[in-house]
Amino acid sequence: MKRTRRGGCLPTLIVLLVVLGIAAVVADRVAASVAEKRIAQLVKDQGARQHVQVGSVGATVDGFPFLTQAWRGRFQGGELVLRDVTVTNAGTRTGTVKISTVNVDVVGLTVPRDVLTGSAQPHDVVADRLNGTASVPTSQLAAAVGMKGLVLSGSGDTVRFTAPVSVAGLSLNVNGTARIRLQGDRVLLDVQNVQAAGVEVPKAIIDQVTSQFAGGATLPPLPLGLKVTSVRLKGTDVEITGEARKVNLASARG
Repeated sequence: MKRTRRGGCLPTLIVLLVVLGIAAVVADRVAASVAEKRIAQLVKDQGARQHVQVGSVGATVDGFPFLTQAWRGRFQGGELVLRDVTVTNAGTRTGTVKISTVNVDVVGLTVPRDVLTGSAQPHDVVADRLNGTASVPTSQLAAAVGMKGLVLSGSGDTVRFTAPVSVAGLSLNVNGTARIRLQGDRVLLDVQNVQAAGVEVPKAIIDQVTSQFAGGATLPPLPLGLKVTSVRLKGTDVEITGEARKVNLASARG
């Protein structure tokens, strides 16, 4: 009589467990993808209600497994990326400000389960804290300053500029450096030096440039209620950093 080999069941059981594990991971990632698209759409929709047009929103939710977090309605956090943002009624000289990207780190996120499925009003999608950085082309800052032909670039708080000026019938292109700083909701440029062809220019031209820069530029309201904390230059972009607490991502005000 042949004896039944019990060991033959073990490989089958292992394979079954592996398959179930893979299926669970796939289901978890599919659910996360659906939820991320839902959150992204909520953020885009609330922007439209606040005079903020957003080209696209990318959202990711941190933590694994996703489904256990979704069941609790509480997530570790995640990231949001808003691209091609246009802020109208911005209170600036031009009235409209274009922002290339807004990268936002989300720390702590409360999302009721029914909101993720789309079956409830998204009135309580709340982030504990947001830390964001908006990248605005320096051409937007130059336009807000209002000095025709002004071109800006730089690094950190140092701004390099070139601009055409005219004094007593004399027209020439000048260049120099200034320091960028934040004062309330305005960006100010403090002129440090002005030259033309490597030679320091007369005081009258320095005074003209200083006067043009004196008013600075009004910062636009940032998306998601971010309050500006710092401003710096990075090449041909102005990087505006902001933060906010207890933000409803579905109805945040800029």
